[in-house]
Amino acid sequence: MTVVVYSKIVNQINTIDAVPLPLVIAKDKHDPTNYIVKSQWFGLGHNSDDKITHILTCKDKSVKVKHTHQVKNFSDYEAHYEIKVPKHMDTVLCERVMKGFDNEFLGYSSFSFKHTS
Repeated sequence: MTVVVYSKIVNQINTIDAVPLPLVIAKDKHDPTNYIVKSQWFGLGHNSDDKITHILTCKDKSVKVKHTHQVKNFSDYEAHYEIKVPKHMDTVLCERVMKGFDNEFLGYSSFSFKHTS
């Protein structure tokens, strides 16, 4: 019933939305302490050429992230990172942030994974 009422609203406000999608994490075949992370997103209301900054960082400073800040077009829908994890580490805790070209906050998520060398 509510959906019908909302669909008849004449002066609807356009919204902008960005949603982080599940990550894909793969261990590098040649280096057991190196991981490849593919971070993806989807959204509505953005132009395909809108610039976003995608940031991936890890809590422990001994974990190294290559290309931690990446400027992408919104329509790229993904960013790739290399994470180098020390051999002694058991669990890796990281976060990703998306910001618009004007530093507008678009999204955040945290994630963790088990490191086995």
